[in-house]
Amino acid sequence: TAIQCDQYYCHLDLPLERDAALQYASEELRKDKDVILVAVTKNGRNLQFVSSPQLKNDKEVVLTAVETYEGALQFASESLL
Repeated sequence: TAIQCDQYYCHLDLPLERDAALQYASEELRKDKDVILVAVTKNGRNLQFVSSPQLKNDKEVVLTAVETYEGALQFASESLL
């Protein structure tokens, strides 16, 4: 897994539509809010692999995940429930 950059853009070279995509990402990427938002937009199940408790407690992240997979709530912080 890598971030590919050219002169204008960077993108994550990770098949985020797969259920377990973030499982194989580095710890650093699994704590990056921008990466997480892209991943849960593609598939809300990716919320289970977020390694930052703060991001599992982030309303924007969780709501985005739930939009693509209602079951994503089971991976959210208990304080949001």
